[in-house]
Amino acid sequence: MKLSSRNLLLSLTVLALSLSGAACDCGGTSKSCDCAPEVAFTSPSGTAPLTEFHDTKPAIEGIQYPVTVTTRCLPAGTKVNLTNSLQPSLSVEGTVVIDDSATQTGHIDFSEQTFLPGINHVCVSGTVAVDRNQDGSGGCSARTAPLESCRDVLVQLGIPACRFESPTEGATLAAADDQNPAEGFQHEVRLACKGVSDGTAVRLSTNGRRPLEQTLSFGGALFASVDFYEGENLLHAETTGSGGETVVAEIRATVNTGGCALRLLPVDGTTFRVADDEDPAVDGLQVTLTAETDASGTFACADGSAVTLTVGTTEYTGEISSHQA
Repeated sequence: MKLSSRNLLLSLTVLALSLSGAACDCGGTSKSCDCAPEVAFTSPSGTAPLTEFHDTKPAIEGIQYPVTVTTRCLPAGTKVNLTNSLQPSLSVEGTVVIDDSATQTGHIDFSEQTFLPGINHVCVSGTVAVDRNQDGSGGCSARTAPLESCRDVLVQLGIPACRFESPTEGATLAAADDQNPAEGFQHEVRLACKGVSDGTAVRLSTNGRRPLEQTLSFGGALFASVDFYEGENLLHAETTGSGGETVVAEIRATVNTGGCALRLLPVDGTTFRVADDEDPAVDGLQVTLTAETDASGTFACADGSAVTLTVGTTEYTGEISSHQA
């Protein structure tokens, strides 16, 4: 078949349009990734002063103490900087390690850092390349976002103080560390104190639960078989110094036995009264109890997970939906 130059030009034009149409994404460009970068200090807690009693390396000037943070929506390998207002020329770089890729939660370990007497205003800051959405999905346009999180850490020398000796700040306990065959996870908690008289009561609470109490003996207090949750646990101890001062110690420790985290609400120690009865027509006191899990991360129970609640000898069943049952 013979084509004229005009017909040939028309054919090429149509072909070009066809190819162009095949490559076209008529849905337009994807939306920017909306995950909000987050970083939170896990150590030091910032709730109690650091003293020479907490110094992990006494031979080095200042108070040496570990600095760790958790992260969310920071891709693996992201680098951020740690600064301290009392050491303005110092900047320490840390790198994100991912703990759960599905939710992009992770952590940064800055190791031991130097804290000086006074208020240390420490900050973690940087620029983050956000590459996913808040729900963990991808397929969005990457964007950069600024990041900063700060904490004030007070250092006071020569004051009464307590420290956790077991578990220590930031420790991770595995299934092999369970010290009691009873249901759940139990582990001892040991504290050492200075400037606190033997015979003084030491109170320990975990995750805001009703406190346990022991008496200080030879500068220490031992709490045997303390219940821990799967996941992160906040340990808070209080006592009274020899001069009447309130002495506080607080750390976070993680239990990782391969399970997911559940917390029962209302919290331990809650008192129910007649006015709380949700169905007075039924014998006994009828109340609602809720099992709650983490919203995201390594220890979040998946939607649909079966939950069994035992009250006395009666079992109730449910399943996780939107982080609770």
